[in-house]
Amino acid sequence: MFGNLSRIRFKLTVELFKIARRIPLGVVFKLRNYHLVQALFRLLKDEAHRERFSYLRLIDLQQKKIAKLSDRSSSALSFTVLIKVGLGNVELLTRTLDSLMKQRYSRLEIYVIADPTLIHQVESQRGDRDVTTCTLSELDNVVQVNVSRENYIFFMDSGDLLHENTLRVISDSCVESNYPPALYTDSDTYGENDIRTEPRCKPKWSPDYFLEYNYIEKGVFFKLGSIPSGFEKYLETSVSEANYCTLLDLFFNGPNDVVISSLAYILYHENRDNVRKPPSRLAIQRLTELGQVCGFNIKNHKDNQRQIEWHANVENCFVSIIIPTKDRVDLLSQCIDSILGKSTFQNIEIIVVDNDSVESTTASYLKEISKNSKIRVISYPGEFNFSAINNHAVKAAKGQLIAFVNNDIEVITPDWLNILASHALRPEIGCVGAKLLYPDGSVQHGGVVIGIGGVAGHAHKRAPGDSKGYMNRLVTSQNYSAVTGACLVVRKKIFEDLGGFDDENLKVAFNDVDFCLKVRRAGYRNLWSPAAVLYHHESVSRGDDRKGAAKRRFESEIKHMKTVWNTDSEHDPAYNPNLARYREDFGLITLD
Repeated sequence: MFGNLSRIRFKLTVELFKIARRIPLGVVFKLRNYHLVQALFRLLKDEAHRERFSYLRLIDLQQKKIAKLSDRSSSALSFTVLIKVGLGNVELLTRTLDSLMKQRYSRLEIYVIADPTLIHQVESQRGDRDVTTCTLSELDNVVQVNVSRENYIFFMDSGDLLHENTLRVISDSCVESNYPPALYTDSDTYGENDIRTEPRCKPKWSPDYFLEYNYIEKGVFFKLGSIPSGFEKYLETSVSEANYCTLLDLFFNGPNDVVISSLAYILYHENRDNVRKPPSRLAIQRLTELGQVCGFNIKNHKDNQRQIEWHANVENCFVSIIIPTKDRVDLLSQCIDSILGKSTFQNIEIIVVDNDSVESTTASYLKEISKNSKIRVISYPGEFNFSAINNHAVKAAKGQLIAFVNNDIEVITPDWLNILASHALRPEIGCVGAKLLYPDGSVQHGGVVIGIGGVAGHAHKRAPGDSKGYMNRLVTSQNYSAVTGACLVVRKKIFEDLGGFDDENLKVAFNDVDFCLKVRRAGYRNLWSPAAVLYHHESVSRGDDRKGAAKRRFESEIKHMKTVWNTDSEHDPAYNPNLARYREDFGLITLD
């Protein structure tokens, strides 16, 4: 597909970026002022080209891994597939049937569902294949399956394809995972000349993400004995929606311990002609009914994405906002003024923790704000220890919820605290974080991904503030492993039960990540919300971690995180293994 020139160009690009990563950023920026260097970058750094080529590399890499898996696989499961045929894709049915025949999997029952007016066309394409054709209304009587733990069912659109080893890989994975109620795979799209594009590298099960956006869509395999009865009615809409509604029923109406597994192999290929459509009335109705039971409303619905607003008793909740500071009255006053002047939620106390401020203007300012009944100023003398400072303040806090806020934060959306508090009050939720922007409007924090840079990094860092992000991940609430402590809300009881921030091993860096991981280990889901937006003038009031004692302390904190949490080797469930751990833009692992 790509000629030798393209391959050489790509390899040169890779080597260029390897070299660039070893050069200090300041030097790189100076070099880019030279016309010759600018020309070299333009020649080599064609991002669209690199993305196309990197996906080809990922396909090759996965092909080798899947081949090894299939060599030792068995046919432990029985599969039933329901292929939905419509007027727009009936001519593509042969391709889907051929894809299923290539599975060479004996324990497979194939059913084609079509409107009565299309049955003749379906029969002509079926040929002599062992396939049953029926209408949707006949499905109950036609599909005769043994409801056992070894029997799985999946839905396909006519024209969609499976990787040739899909069923064997799924079979082995389900056996190894003790027959999960549902398992989904990564997917992509193919079009003209069978070129595969748009890889959807999905995170592990993220309930809050799924409620606001159907990130799974296709490539879902259900254990027939686990899914609620009546799932067939969802096929009146689309395969993507049938998967969505069935997963909703399974997780939110099923047993509390239901497990939805995932497999980071791209095994499902959607035909580009099977375009994604906005959710139907049936899907919205199902989500609305579920909200009445679970306690949420659908808000700002647009296309296939929506905001879920949870019913929480926020009005009767008292929140303690903790702000550590040392001098920098310009930042602190901006932060407090924005909280008091812009926030719609005012059932709060603000605890300012002064860490050895020395400027006279600071003393005057702290004395002045102490006159406000909502503000208390307490002292924490000694070296800067972010963990100890906040732990100290929590002991003095009166709120049911604690909001940790840096002194360089500035409110943008007035209902930021209402939103974060409504999530933090949910019994299953632990830490809740906000969408933070740099002063130039680009993204500073879109959730924390474990493993980036060896420890942790911010998702979508420096992306445009109005970007939707990878798979709508900048505009939907979702479950990340961690969120930044620059703006973090959590129930005080959870914080105290888990021992607060680690003030011995993580005095300055990664204490928020470490705490979030403790919260997740305790069985809670951490959550990031894009609806609560604030500015973060990042670390402008802190020193440099790259010199002297600060550098040694920072290196020690990195070592601690790697030792305790294996951050340099464990995969983050919120981040697909096919995505690079050295980037923050959700680029493929083969991109550089």
